[in-house]
Amino acid sequence: MVNALPAGSNFTTCAVGTEQFPAIMQSCLMGGHMRVGLEDNTRLPNGDLAKGSYEQVEVAVKIASSLGREPATPAEARKILGITKK
Repeated sequence: MVNALPAGSNFTTCAVGTEQFPAIMQSCLMGGHMRVGLEDNTRLPNGDLAKGSYEQVEVAVKIASSLGREPATPAEARKILGITKK
């Protein structure tokens, strides 16, 4: 599906339940962005109940870092998404 996107497109991947972390890892490998949060999945990769979305974000940061990608700062994310501050 990534190959069907127009050149220069941004894409984000999310998944529900136990598929959340494999899906975001694949997205990161393919140059996409990752979305995590308790609204999609209440667990961590090891099966433990997450105390908050922040724990899932920490895992996503580790995934990105291990794959040679650094998370965007809020300013960088706004630029990537074409969002201007008012």
